[in-house]
Amino acid sequence: MKTPILFGDHLETIKRKTTAPLTADLWNHLLSRWEGVAQRVAATGPFTQGALGYHSITPMVVEAAAIWHLTGRTDARDYALKLINHHLNHYAPQLENPQNTVKIFPHGNAEVALAADLLRNALPVDTRATLLRFMREIAIPMTTFEHALAGYSSGSNVSLGRNIDAAICALAWGEESNHENWQQVVNNTCDNVRQYLRNGCDELGFSYEGTGYGEQVMQFLFLFCHLLRQTRWPDDLLRDEPLLRLIPDSFIHMFLPGGRYCATTNDSGHRAPMSLWWLLLAAREWHRPDYYGAWHHYSHPNHPIRPWGDSWPQWAASAGTTPQMIEHVDKTLILTLFYWEPDAPFQPIQASPLPTAICATGSGTATFRTSWNPNALFASLLGGGRNNASLTHGHADCGHFNIAIGDEYLAVDTGRYNTNEDQHSVVLINGTNSYPSSSPGGGMAMDETTGALKDFQRHPILDYCVADATGTKDARWALRNFLFIRTGNEDGYIVMLDNINTDNGTSTHKYWWQLQCATTATIKITGPNSATVSGTDSRIDCSFFHKLTPSTPGEPHNITVTHDIKEWVWPYGYDQDPEVVSQFERTAEGITSIRRPRLLAIQETGSCVLLSLLSPRRGNEPIRQITQIPVTNGIGLTVDSGSFTDTILVAPDHKLILTDQLKCFSEFALIRRNPGGQILNIWTASGAPVQFF
Repeated sequence: MKTPILFGDHLETIKRKTTAPLTADLWNHLLSRWEGVAQRVAATGPFTQGALGYHSITPMVVEAAAIWHLTGRTDARDYALKLINHHLNHYAPQLENPQNTVKIFPHGNAEVALAADLLRNALPVDTRATLLRFMREIAIPMTTFEHALAGYSSGSNVSLGRNIDAAICALAWGEESNHENWQQVVNNTCDNVRQYLRNGCDELGFSYEGTGYGEQVMQFLFLFCHLLRQTRWPDDLLRDEPLLRLIPDSFIHMFLPGGRYCATTNDSGHRAPMSLWWLLLAAREWHRPDYYGAWHHYSHPNHPIRPWGDSWPQWAASAGTTPQMIEHVDKTLILTLFYWEPDAPFQPIQASPLPTAICATGSGTATFRTSWNPNALFASLLGGGRNNASLTHGHADCGHFNIAIGDEYLAVDTGRYNTNEDQHSVVLINGTNSYPSSSPGGGMAMDETTGALKDFQRHPILDYCVADATGTKDARWALRNFLFIRTGNEDGYIVMLDNINTDNGTSTHKYWWQLQCATTATIKITGPNSATVSGTDSRIDCSFFHKLTPSTPGEPHNITVTHDIKEWVWPYGYDQDPEVVSQFERTAEGITSIRRPRLLAIQETGSCVLLSLLSPRRGNEPIRQITQIPVTNGIGLTVDSGSFTDTILVAPDHKLILTDQLKCFSEFALIRRNPGGQILNIWTASGAPVQFF
């Protein structure tokens, strides 16, 4: 009997894992998940699932076939045969007459190919004959190489997913079905993977399509790499494509400290990434025990959200839906069984070799953390970067920031199809979107403006980055300077300077600084220029400052701190299925935040020069004492952190910091002193020295 390509030469090893300590628990979990899905299918028939542009009508058919292959369970075999025939019957009219086109299910094609390969000699003669014809005439030719190789879909999740589906069919059945070009389909898909790594991902491996769609792509991509290895295909991407090695780090950098969720970008809520089983593959392939540690942090067997990487039962509990489901893309359990070695070399996340701050200028993704400990302070900053061959799922998010304090995610990315500026923590000019993309009833939208991150710096006491949103706004320039300032242990604070020149100050405008809060957060106004965003165990104290006198004498010079409830723009229209609305409300930031508290600091002036200081605090930690001090045509603050005091000095645009005590040819400076006034450290954005009088 031919060895199925899913297992390759490792069949006996996989069989032993079904009864070995620890891995047997995973195997039993897989069995129970399939049994639940099978009960649902028996009661109501096969159900439809969707991802990356297409759907499937064959839930857990691969897992059922694998269960039969490993254990001989006839009920699993019968289930797999039922769904294979269900899929083939769907295409029967097209097999009878090619003019009778039907709805395509390319992901199901690949599932059926793998399941039938696992069943092999158990396939009835007529089913096998139909399968081979289906593979030859429909499934293997179902490609989009004309767009995905040298076209504008080379960075698209939809094209790559569909071509991988065709290549899986070719690997499993190309030769036996007598498809004349099946090898070329596989080779072209290898090149499509290379193109996606270049055009769908940036220079550090971050996906232009975001953490959600990017993660689903990686489930397809690494499954394909796995199958290439098992079939000993000459073009071994795991061995030969160096850009693959960037991908694990890019996802790990987005982990929130506690490991429950990731910070998210573009069209995704924090339920994504749903699975990172391929970290186990990467750990084994590239000898990275820290990847085992990262997988364990995010998916360990007793994880409260996704044990063994299976997020669906907990998701069903929060969404109020049936747990008898799993998305067809999600081969987590069978592939985790393949790659998880409980006694493999293990480096815990706390000892991660990755830097605590990173900036990818392509996609515009920067992350900052005080350490890799689970109670660390975390922030991310987005830049709205684009690629000319990855045109989907962009948001107007240049300058948007996320903040988590340990496991508490308080300043959030709002999720799926929230494309406009007013759905992100950025500044609105006169309270409106500069170039709106989403509209009520307008369907799925994509922002087409471009921003950038630049000037990233690391220093012993802070990390610094600039989000340039000029291309996303109707303005002369629009800059957000971002400082992640460390104060010791897992403590720190964030300073942002928003510098927006709309029309050279010729008109008065209202600049709406926004913080999109977690659905469960509360906002309290604590003073004329301050507010607190509170969660369950932590909070963010927020203070706002501008120049002590207006840049142009006589112009308005006001800051108003307030808050409201911000709602999703409802791209599919307000007339929604109430159950869908209710599910979104129950899962909050899981898919998309449809309704959330929003903190606003509205500056009325000509050109915006607004400094915000965000101080994350745990429990009853005291508020930081902040005092504004004079700076010539600038802004100065002192921030008391107990064992030392920081002096923050800002000279927007003219870049000469001038006070009665010092001068410095720089736009930003931070001076740290102990209680006796002794200087402990100095940072300037330009690198210029501070000259004291």
